[in-house]
Amino acid sequence: MMRKIFLIAILCLVPFIGQAQELQAPFAHPGLNHSRADLERMKEKVLAKEKPWIDGWDALCAFRDAQSDFKASPKPTIGGTDGTRQRASRDAMAAYYNILRWYVTGDEAHARCAVDILNAWSASVQSVVTGELYMLPACEFIEAAELVRLYPGWKAEDVERFEKMARDYIYPACRDFRGEAGTWPGWDGPANVACLYIGIFLDDAEMVNDAIAYYKTGKGGGCITEGIVFGGQPVEMGRDQPHAAIGIDAYVDLCQALWNQGLDMYAYEDNLLLKGFEYYAKFNLEHPVDWTPIDYHGHKFYYPAPSNNAPSSMPNNRILANEAVYHHYVDRKGLDAPYLRTMMKLKNVDVLTGMMYTYSDTTTAYVSYPVPPVPEDVKVTGSIGRIDLDWASAEGDVANGYDVQRSVSPDNGFETVGSWSGNSTTEFADKDVEPGKTYYYRVRAKNRSGESAWSEPVSGTAQPGSSNSLLSGWTQQDIGKEEWMIDGVTKYSPVNGHTFVLTGSGRDIYSAEQPEGNFTYTAVTGDFELVAQIYDGEQEGSQLKEKFGLAVRENTTTSSPKVMLWVGDAGTRYTHFMWRNTADGNGDVAGSDHTWVPVWLKLVRKGNVFEAYVSDSGTRWYTVGASEISFPDDCLVGMWVCGGAYRPEGYTVGFDHVALTCGGGTKPSVPTDLEAKVLGSTSLSLSWKASGHVSSFKLCRSTSPNGPFETVAGSLSAPSYTDEGLEPGTTYYYKVWAANAVGESEEAATVSAATEDLSLPGRPEAAEAKAGNGYVSLTWEATGERTAYYQVRRGSMFGGPYTLIGRAMENRYTDHKVDNGKMYYYVVSAVNAVGEGTYSEEAKAYPQVGSCRYWPFDEAGGTAASDVWNGGEAQLVNNSRFDTGKYDTGIHLSGGHITLPAGVTETWKDFTLSLWVKPDRVEDWARIVDCGTGTDNNLFLTIKAAQTGCLRYAIVQGTSGEQQINTDFCPKASEWTHIVLVQQGTTGILYANGAEVGRNENLTLSPADLGYTTRNYIGRSAHTADPYLQGIVDDLRIYDCALEADQVSALYQASAQQITFSGLPAMKVGDEELTPSAMATSGLSLTFRSSRPEVAEVVDGCRIRALSPGEAEITALQTGNLLYAAAAPVSQTLMVEKGDGVESIGSGKIKVNVQRHEGGLHISFSQPVEDDCRAMLFEMNGVLIRSAILTGVNHYEWDTHGLSSGIYLLKVESRGNFTMLKIVL
Repeated sequence: MMRKIFLIAILCLVPFIGQAQELQAPFAHPGLNHSRADLERMKEKVLAKEKPWIDGWDALCAFRDAQSDFKASPKPTIGGTDGTRQRASRDAMAAYYNILRWYVTGDEAHARCAVDILNAWSASVQSVVTGELYMLPACEFIEAAELVRLYPGWKAEDVERFEKMARDYIYPACRDFRGEAGTWPGWDGPANVACLYIGIFLDDAEMVNDAIAYYKTGKGGGCITEGIVFGGQPVEMGRDQPHAAIGIDAYVDLCQALWNQGLDMYAYEDNLLLKGFEYYAKFNLEHPVDWTPIDYHGHKFYYPAPSNNAPSSMPNNRILANEAVYHHYVDRKGLDAPYLRTMMKLKNVDVLTGMMYTYSDTTTAYVSYPVPPVPEDVKVTGSIGRIDLDWASAEGDVANGYDVQRSVSPDNGFETVGSWSGNSTTEFADKDVEPGKTYYYRVRAKNRSGESAWSEPVSGTAQPGSSNSLLSGWTQQDIGKEEWMIDGVTKYSPVNGHTFVLTGSGRDIYSAEQPEGNFTYTAVTGDFELVAQIYDGEQEGSQLKEKFGLAVRENTTTSSPKVMLWVGDAGTRYTHFMWRNTADGNGDVAGSDHTWVPVWLKLVRKGNVFEAYVSDSGTRWYTVGASEISFPDDCLVGMWVCGGAYRPEGYTVGFDHVALTCGGGTKPSVPTDLEAKVLGSTSLSLSWKASGHVSSFKLCRSTSPNGPFETVAGSLSAPSYTDEGLEPGTTYYYKVWAANAVGESEEAATVSAATEDLSLPGRPEAAEAKAGNGYVSLTWEATGERTAYYQVRRGSMFGGPYTLIGRAMENRYTDHKVDNGKMYYYVVSAVNAVGEGTYSEEAKAYPQVGSCRYWPFDEAGGTAASDVWNGGEAQLVNNSRFDTGKYDTGIHLSGGHITLPAGVTETWKDFTLSLWVKPDRVEDWARIVDCGTGTDNNLFLTIKAAQTGCLRYAIVQGTSGEQQINTDFCPKASEWTHIVLVQQGTTGILYANGAEVGRNENLTLSPADLGYTTRNYIGRSAHTADPYLQGIVDDLRIYDCALEADQVSALYQASAQQITFSGLPAMKVGDEELTPSAMATSGLSLTFRSSRPEVAEVVDGCRIRALSPGEAEITALQTGNLLYAAAAPVSQTLMVEKGDGVESIGSGKIKVNVQRHEGGLHISFSQPVEDDCRAMLFEMNGVLIRSAILTGVNHYEWDTHGLSSGIYLLKVESRGNFTMLKIVL
């Protein structure tokens, strides 16, 4: 060790060598991202509690992964999409944090923690590493090991094993990964850095010099001139900002390590690295940059990816890299880095902020700006279903975030609807709005120094959008349809230069038979130019087949020739210019594979030449492709959305600034042959014919031939319409216009017709009954003829008779007054002012418990709670006890938790979870429910998410990221709150106190996907650092179906019930079965349970049969339904005395007499029995215990020694005849 320290001292005195000279081993240690001087400076400043060093240190000490009790979770490799890479990275960084804490404080607990982590992984990895992005944790492990080697407690054999892992298992993988032309800088860069790090760590000059050469001249993104082009443009910024940060950060890691070895690569290519960071920081501070379009090995980047598509999306540059870059170029070299300095000053304090490379408090970039000024020029624009805000950024880039508040009054009642920091975006979209309602907004800026005052309130109103009347000449139609698909819907508003919001299903566009989704269009002739901005659309990185864009078609069949400019495929981000089924065949020109919303698209036709363009601003356009394609002059052009076969609920995309310029065509002619047919008292059917090139029709109606006429349907795609909901016995007058992109027909076709007088409503069709646990839900098709309400009748047998049980105002009804295990039969009739119509077809249902679970937590004590519906116990752990609950008793958690049975989530596909909670206090991340096998295969329901302060549900599996249902509901301490989680398909809903508070319609994970879960908790988190829930929980229910909103409301209002159970009379063995005198205040049926079934068993859940002398506790149970909570069980003692006797319970031709005597039975017959006569003695459960063949006898002695007291059945059988007797011993 002394020899190595001496070498370090000498090497630190060597002047920096030229960039072309190769380095020689041994190398300076520590000498990767930190030198000894760096560590000593950190230690000195932290112990002196100087700023900014102490700020980053305090954040480090508070971070849970920097604690000395951190435990590693090693795997056989360090990469992969199953969470292995993230876990490896987390463990490596935990080792790094802990060894820094040891170096600064001397606390060996942290050093031992770091050693244990490295030892665990080096023992686990025994082959060349694989899996996605293994190079990232590879760098972090070597960084940590370089510092851990300073600790004398890391044993030599453990160091050797780690060196073997680095040399034999990590280095070959990283070395061989490099060199593929077009590899991303964010992948290739870290791979090359890992090679450099391992070379320095192992004192292997060949590895080190190979990495240096690759940085200069390699083919992949690990070469700086591949990753930063045109004098400072990081190529991966065209992909997205977070990935771009990884690549340029890797260049810094390499340069910093080589600087510590005496080689200045920071200066390479005229300080190209500084220029790349300045460019990156400038763009992410919302300043315009000059971007040169580039085709990076097949990846076409027309412009840098937007950094402000969501407040959380601004890539927080890894502060270590920024700090190193800034202090090298500014402090060491005296160069200027204004945008990088600005970004660093705006960063919030985080782990190690300001600690690593800050040389003095006079040169640090971590000096906060003053409090920012009030945001100015706040503008509000109401669009369909949302309100958009934007404002001017503060002069001098002094804001690192904003708060947005909303109210329905300009004077008071403002609440926060948006808040972010670490992001300078000055835009916000409020999507949680009620169309037609006016809201007032105010904004304030903030940074580390504080918040500005609020801006003056400005108002905005969200538009409902019309699906009935689109822009004149436009209409909507589904291109093909399958039964499971929704009907496409388009909403229109003239705001923002014409806004259309399309929702559609569809499968794909590659087959002439596949449904293609919602096409919203108009008819054009000849040349055109269609421009639109896609301002809203989900892009979640999925592998589904959603698509959206612009299209021109000959017709609306799936086999139609078409030319399309669209965005879709994996991640919904690939741009394509494509033509299909044309006279010239099929073709495809690929655009960018990283196209992010918002994006502008433009499709142009000039003769038979079609051109496709894309833009980030709508002003500067980039060509995706152009081609000459034979196509009819008359065609249909518009916007299009395809759900990609995986979205039964449809896929929604917003288009605005829709502008169509046409070069030819004329208005269509007046529709002809307009006819009206009467369809009863409230409906009329209209049809007509069109001539010319028509895309849509407008239908207007009046009760007078002179008007006024109101628009019934403004954008019909078909020449027919059924007008419903009309007044009986009334004459109506209609006008129909035809329209296309040029305009409407000059005149309208006219017709009139009269409805019939009101008659009885028809029979409700498609009546269906679905049973659940203690309820039956009925639905049917609505009837016409001004139905006022529906009558629901129920019977207990097929065909009736039926008894009226309720009235429904809508075409659905839930019957809660049913018993599980019985069949029920239902009919429905409709009633109007004329009278009651005929019954529907009969519908039947059989309610039963199914796989539902219910823990009422009504036990008086102990450490177990029973599932009263399906069995299975929940365990009370540590500081948890029974206490006063919402209904009877609940469980009070005060540092303890409840463990649910393993595998409890296996059936939670479509499901409902319901429980009551009364928190003593509301803490960040305290869990109501937490189930899974670990933190990367887990679901949780937290009473308070730290980011929002509100109730949240989340589920995660592997590296796919959390899927969440967020709310703005905050449970209150010391108050009961009813919380319900419902999932059906991909839609998840959270309810609180009977009302919906949060929804996510894109949950691709359900709890059943987590498999056999073994860590299932109430009140405890899978994350050990999270607090336990403090408070009372009660009435936990899990339904094997998704409850409807009205059922959730009923569950919230569920009443308590009590059981009245009178004492039980004594019984004798052999007595008639007893029906206990007991009832529940709810009126629901009771069931009974016996503590000793061998003494007294319960038959069919409701009768008691005395079997043997003794004493048994008989418990009356009522386990609740949607309307009632479970009643507290009530028990009575039953005494059973010895019985004696013989009773005939069967009849037949065989006459038998039985007499009991000591030790046996005397059986006699009226005449000798046949040769094949058989006598059999059974227990009451049907088990045969004695049997004898009787031949030609008229009496028989049967020994009963060894039989216990009780009831038995004697059966005597001969040639199909038998006699049955009950014997009491």
